Amino acid sequence: MGELENQSSLPCESNGENKDNNCSATFLDLEDLDCPICTDVLTSPILQCDNGHLACSPCCNKLRNKCPARALTIGHFRCRAMERVIKGVIVECPNAKFGCTQKFSYGKQITHEKECSYSLCS
Repeated sequence: MGELENQSSLPCESNGENKDNNCSATFLDLEDLDCPICTDVLTSPILQCDNGHLACSPCCNKLRNKCPARALTIGHFRCRAMERVIKGVIVECPNAKFGCTQKFSYGKQITHEKECSYSLCS
C-alpha cells in the first residue's frame, strides 16, 4: 500500500479537553493494528498474554489460549488500551478518491465497502 493509503486520523485530547474536535495524529502503517497471527483487523475483545503479546479472540481459540511467541497463557486478559486505539483510529472510505465522504473506525469500513455507491464496477 502507498503511504497515503495507510494514513489515518486519531481524535486526541489535551489534558482531558478536546478544544477543537479536529486534533489528529497520523499512523503510517495501519497493518500494525491487525492481529499478528491471522492479520485480520483486531476487534474487541483484543486479548493478550502476560508478556503483552496480542491476539484476536478467534486466534486465541484456535491456539487453545497459548501465546505463539512465548507459550504463555493468552486470552484471559483483555487489552483495553489497544481496543480504545482501534476504536479511535478513523479512516476514510477507500473510494474517497471517487467522491465518497464516509469515515469509519478502523475495521468498520469493510462493511461499507461492499455497499459503497462510489466503488468501481468490475
